[in-house]
Amino acid sequence: MITWKFDKAGFDFQDFVKSMLAHFKRIATTDMVLSEYIWREKDNVAKRGNPETPTWKDLLAELEDGQQLFFPFAEPNEGRPVRCADGTRVQLASYPSATDFTYDENEVVGFAVTLTRTRYEFQPALYFIGNETDRVPSMEKLPVGLFEDKIADFLNAFKREKSMSAEDTRPETRKMKPL
Repeated sequence: MITWKFDKAGFDFQDFVKSMLAHFKRIATTDMVLSEYIWREKDNVAKRGNPETPTWKDLLAELEDGQQLFFPFAEPNEGRPVRCADGTRVQLASYPSATDFTYDENEVVGFAVTLTRTRYEFQPALYFIGNETDRVPSMEKLPVGLFEDKIADFLNAFKREKSMSAEDTRPETRKMKPL
């Protein structure tokens, strides 16, 4: 399975979280707070800051404490075009073939984020929200079909590039523009 890896210093985590929170606000329902869009894998790692409105620093601290976070990239599939974090909409096939990626209204396409000492690692995942039956919320890392390229492009927009000045002084770090 694919894993997108970014050096910690080469990835703009602050801007990434701002973008994700803006996406959550766009797709939010009235009965949810922003923190309910970020799912945590480990119950034994404490949430940081204000649990209802986490900041990028709070989320970074949780990652540094060993937490794995799930960020939704596309809203649940209810038969209409789904909104994605990159601002696009995707219409999934109404009658999918055996090779088409599909998911339903109780699932969310996204990615799991972990932090090692030197880098962020993102893996495609599907989060099951839960329903009236006995099935509880859960996350599974797995291929997410056509969303993988969209997620890769989205994540690459937060990479920083380094360039040297003419006098060979300290490198300047700036954000790369998406392709």
